[in-house]
This record gives sequence, C-alpha cells and structure tokens, in this order.
Amino acid sequence: MQDKQKIFLVFIGLALVICSITGAAGYYIDNVPGAVYGLEVGIIVSGIVAGCLYYLPAAVIIKLFGGKEVTKEDSPDFIRTIEEFAEIVDIPRPRLYLSDKDIPLIFTVGRDCTSASILLTEKLSNILYPEELTCVIMHEMALIKQDRIFRQTLVAFIAGILTMFTTFELWSALVTGFDQEDDPAHRVIKFLALVLVTPPAVSLILIHLLIPSDREYIADATAIEFYNKPKVYIKMLEKMGRWFNDIRYEDMNPAYGLLNIVNPLPWTSDTEDDFYALFNTHASIGERIEAIHMVGRQV
Repeated sequence: MQDKQKIFLVFIGLALVICSITGAAGYYIDNVPGAVYGLEVGIIVSGIVAGCLYYLPAAVIIKLFGGKEVTKEDSPDFIRTIEEFAEIVDIPRPRLYLSDKDIPLIFTVGRDCTSASILLTEKLSNILYPEELTCVIMHEMALIKQDRIFRQTLVAFIAGILTMFTTFELWSALVTGFDQEDDPAHRVIKFLALVLVTPPAVSLILIHLLIPSDREYIADATAIEFYNKPKVYIKMLEKMGRWFNDIRYEDMNPAYGLLNIVNPLPWTSDTEDDFYALFNTHASIGERIEAIHMVGRQV
C-alpha cells in the first residue's frame, strides 16, 4: 500500500472518530434528530480537518523555519543544478527553500513528488563541501523518489503542534528533577512523569508508529545509486554527526528532528537528554555507514 493511501486511511479513521463524537453528543441532546444533525456537523468538521491536514503542513513547517523560496532569478546556476539532479533521479524538480536558521538542516516536505519542497539552511551550505552538499540533496530526492514524504510531513506537523503546547523549560524541569543538584528520582520515575503528559505522549506514538525504521537506509542506498560516491557520502554523514554532537540545539522543537538527514537532537548518556532521545527516529551514523559498506560489497 502506498504512503498516501495509508494516510487516507488515517483520515477516514479520524473522520469516524469525529462523527461518532458529534453524533453521540447530538443524540444526547435531542435523540435521533440530534444524532443526525450531529453526524452532519461531524462530516463538515472532518472535511475541514482533513483539508487542513492535507494542504497546510508543508507550508506551515517551511514558514516556521523561515524558508524563502529560491527561484531561477535568484540563483539560476543552483536551480539548474537541482533540475539536473531531479532529472537523474527521475522526479519533478522540487521547490527549493533557503533558511537563515543557525543550524545545519536539510529536509523535504510535501504531499507527493509533484508538490515536494526541499528546505536547507545557509549554515548547512557553509559547513559542507560542494560534493557533500550534493550528497544531502540526493538523499532528499531519494526520499521524494520513495514517495514517503507526505507521511513524515504530516507526522512532524501534528507532533510539532502537540509539543508546542508546553515550553522546553517545563520539560527540562520534569526530566531533570527541577534542577536539583542531588536528584533522588530514578529514570523510571522521570520517564513516567514525562509520558503521562498527553501532548508529548501522543506525538511520540505518532512518530514511532508511523515513521518507518528503514526510511534512512533506503534513502542512503538510493542516493548512492544515483550519485556513486559512497566515500563522500560517508564523510558527509560523519561530519554532520560530529557537528550535532559538538553543538547542542536544545531550542529546536524535537518533533521536527525526524525530518533532518541525521538526528539533530542531543543524545548522550546524560539524564537531561532523555526527553530528546525519545523523539529520535534515525539509525545511528555507524549503522548507516555499515549499511552503505554492505551495499558497496554487494555491488
């Protein structure tokens, strides 16, 4: 079953839940006539919700990161290069957005191959060599080729909204025992204190149930198939891995971490990182490099 078809099933399930709630509320108010009216309201609400979830997520995420579209008038050479890459991968040219966020990110959002948008930050283009930058762009185009971008866009959008209900300071306080020097709470207690709060718990369920575990492996293999420079690709992964290990971007909404090519969230043995580690959907850099070597040996 294709990615979009699975999402449509989720929409149908959501519509059934909404209609059940509105229908039951209507029946409670005015028996059968009220139930009919409630179902009608539920259908309308379901349509509005589905429409918003289908068309808005990509635009909202790009807006949140301050992305500005790069056109042929702005950078004809860069757009021509993107067109060449898209032709190699055999996909429509994705729209390209540039962000001035001080974090090396690149991700793809959209509904399908024809509406895909790639956002990258100036920081990323500054720390990567041209060949390494080609690797990350090929990785994103490989994700578009897989036709899985709608799922990750939708999940990141919903999870991002849920995690916005609270501030990172509050989560840090919950996880670290309110900054006590001698914190007596065990990790299990901290974990329970975290997941009992509904918004992040729901977002975590969405992320880990709907984001496929093989996503990055397939994208890596596909990218190397089209841009046959595995050594450069490996150096790119190692460089980005080191970058996020050295610099901690704790102000980033953890729900959007799943979009990036590597995990941009802090993930160490420190207790304060428990919250961020729960949102990680990426395989480790070492595992991905080993998979790349295996693909090379098979070839």
